[in-house]
Amino acid sequence: RALAGNPSVLRQGEWQGGEGLRLGVFEQDQAQALPGHLDPLTHVTNAVAETGQQRAPTKQEVLRALGALGLNGSAIDRTIGNFSGGEKARVSLAILALKESNVLLLDEVSNHLDIGTVNVLTEALRRFDGSIVAITHNKAFAQALEPTHLLNVKDGQVSLIPCLGPEQLGDDAFSSNKANGAGGLLSEDEGDSDRVAAVGMSYEDRKAIQRAKGRLDKVVKLVESKEEKCAKLDEEMLAAGADISKATQLQEEKTVLEEEIEALMEEWENLEQTVGVVEM
Repeated sequence: RALAGNPSVLRQGEWQGGEGLRLGVFEQDQAQALPGHLDPLTHVTNAVAETGQQRAPTKQEVLRALGALGLNGSAIDRTIGNFSGGEKARVSLAILALKESNVLLLDEVSNHLDIGTVNVLTEALRRFDGSIVAITHNKAFAQALEPTHLLNVKDGQVSLIPCLGPEQLGDDAFSSNKANGAGGLLSEDEGDSDRVAAVGMSYEDRKAIQRAKGRLDKVVKLVESKEEKCAKLDEEMLAAGADISKATQLQEEKTVLEEEIEALMEEWENLEQTVGVVEM
C-alpha cells in the first residue's frame, strides 16, 4: 500500500510517481469490495474504462481475459455477489490484465486460485513487459516468477538484495521464525511473517539477466581452464631448460593465454554488474 501511494500507511514524506508511470495494483482483500449486483463482463468493462486509458478493450477481449482465468460459460451471466473468493479474485485479475500498466504491485495474488489458474497467471507475469513487485507466501509461485531481486523489511528498514537462483526462495526464506532477513524475503514490522517474493524487471530484462548468469558460469570455467594451462606451460618451460626455441614457443603460447584471461576477467566483471553480484 505504501508503494502504491496509499496515504493511510505513509507515516512520513510523500509518494511521487515517475513520469510515464502506469501502476497496476492487486490487493489481497480488494476482491471483497467488488459490486455484487453486476456480472463480471459489465464490471470489468466499466473498471477498465474508468482508468482513462486511450484504448478500451472490446467485449471479446474482456471475455477472453475472463476465460483465460477460468470464468466462462454460465459464470459470465452470474452476478459477482454469488461468486466464491477465488472467482472474485479472477475478476480483479482480469481488470489488471486489461489495464495498460507498466508496473504491477501484487499482494498475495495467488491466494484462492487453483493450480491451473496460478500457472496461467505465472506465465502471463513472466511475459509482462514491465516491472513487478509481488508479495506472496506461495513458494512455488515465487520460484516460478524467477525474481531478479528480493526485498527484506525489518525494524522499519528496507534492504534490496539480488536473487541469484531458486535456492534463495527455499523453505528458510518463507519461515516466519527466521531471526533476520539476510537470506529471506520480507519480514514485516512488528513480527508479521509476510514475505515479499519478488522485485521484478521487464520480461526482456529478466531474460537478459538469465543469459548473463549462464554466460558468467561459462566465463568462470574458461578462466579456471586457461589458468591451469598457464601453470602447465610454466612447468614445461622449466623442463625445457636450455632449449631456447622450445622455451620461446611456450612463452608465446602463455602470452596468448594471459591476454585471453585478461579479456575474460573484464567480461566477468561486466557480467557480475549485470547480474547484481556483489562478491566474486
